[in-house]
Amino acid sequence: KDKKGFLWIGSDDGLYRFDGQNFKTFRHDPANKFSLLSDNISSIFTEQDGTFWIADGIKGISQFDPFKQQFHPWRNTNFTEIDIANENITNIFQDGKGRIWMVIFGRGIALLNKKDSSLKLFSFNKNPAIAPKWESTAYLYDIREDKNHVFWIGSHDGLIQFNPETNFFHVFRDTTHGKENNSRHAAINNVFIGDDGVIWTG
Repeated sequence: KDKKGFLWIGSDDGLYRFDGQNFKTFRHDPANKFSLLSDNISSIFTEQDGTFWIADGIKGISQFDPFKQQFHPWRNTNFTEIDIANENITNIFQDGKGRIWMVIFGRGIALLNKKDSSLKLFSFNKNPAIAPKWESTAYLYDIREDKNHVFWIGSHDGLIQFNPETNFFHVFRDTTHGKENNSRHAAINNVFIGDDGVIWTG
């Protein structure tokens, strides 16, 4: 929901804006360079300053101009290191210090440097090239920040604790009764931090 009260809904059939009574649909149009990159919307995020980000599945990411109703493809300047235009962004997150992070499926999380539009990638898997596809901390889902500005990230292979200031991270897994070897118990899809600081996962 944006500051104007519009509810935005991403789907595999385009982007929908709901004003409380009617829906407006946005879809990819090959003849319009200002349309969505694709109809498969994986994440929607509005920054505190109003910058509107739309992640278009494996097609990359774009910024939306709500006044002109236009989508502008965005590409990081250091694309030879990591090219966001060819990545699958599953989540966009703004931390307590106003920094923008992008969760890149199969890679890790990337920090946006707004001064030069570059990205810095942080990976929590030592060797993603040979890791079993669905038993890897390279595949991230939900991300939350606690009162100490430490990130808690749900992955397919446990809960990751990450300090963005020191780059320290630790992976927590359910080790009871051999559950650490069972992906059904290792995968963390959702993370919630209560007002009392207790971390809940599911």
